[in-house]
Amino acid sequence: MTLTEKVKEYYEKRELKHPNIWEALGWATAELGEVYEVLMSMVGGWVRNNPDKHPQKTKEDLAEELGDVIFMLIVAGIEEGVDPIQALENKMQRKLEAKSITITQPIELLTDINPSGSMSYGDY
Repeated sequence: MTLTEKVKEYYEKRELKHPNIWEALGWATAELGEVYEVLMSMVGGWVRNNPDKHPQKTKEDLAEELGDVIFMLIVAGIEEGVDPIQALENKMQRKLEAKSITITQPIELLTDINPSGSMSYGDY
């Protein structure tokens, strides 16, 4: 079962209302804001309202919020009849074939967050 099929099944089992593409993209954007909030908490030096009520975030929090972004992007694709995960795999393979390279293991796009707060990304 593909990830997109799992998202469809999740919606069915939870009897969730399917958003249209604009709503799904809006939620993806909101979730991306939560990713930013987690990152700001992790690098320190950022104080939000009532900091005592908001513990410092962890990589687990980051992973969860990134998952929420991916989830809503998949939902947006489903609503338009496309599979963004399959499209990404196809695109990466097409680009690698142009350079005669093949992938046997998944690529991590976000590979490291260092203490200075800067991020390094895999070759996209």
